[in-house]
Amino acid sequence: MRSLISELRRDPVEDGLVAALHDCAEERCGGTALAVGVEGPAGHLPISREAEAQLFAIGREALTNVVKHARAANASVRVDVDPDRVLLEIADDGRGFDPDRRHPGHYGLESMRGRATEIGGLLSVSSVAGLGTLVRVETPVAAAATDGA
Repeated sequence: MRSLISELRRDPVEDGLVAALHDCAEERCGGTALAVGVEGPAGHLPISREAEAQLFAIGREALTNVVKHARAANASVRVDVDPDRVLLEIADDGRGFDPDRRHPGHYGLESMRGRATEIGGLLSVSSVAGLGTLVRVETPVAAAATDGA
């Protein structure tokens, strides 16, 4: 129920992307054996609120996938900012999967790619059986900071 209420919030990144991802990790992973670390700068990033919201949605989907499918013991969420780009990485030590294989009835990867494209970003997913998965989104600051962030 807490997860549903959180998704109805008017602005999921009102306190910044990293704070939102931290809350999401607690909501998605609380009550599980999965240990999740979240790190990155506090407050809002030098990108638009829409870009922050899209990155949050990608992070939320990636964390949901870790909980539902990865069978991981550990996961990490990292946000990094430099003058040219914002980077979001979600990594886990789970069972891995083939990101190039079609997954009928599952639209998470397609949704994440679409969200990244909407903000001028690039999403990559790398995974090795038994070694986990890394979801990486990189978006340029200049292209994403258009709505007065």
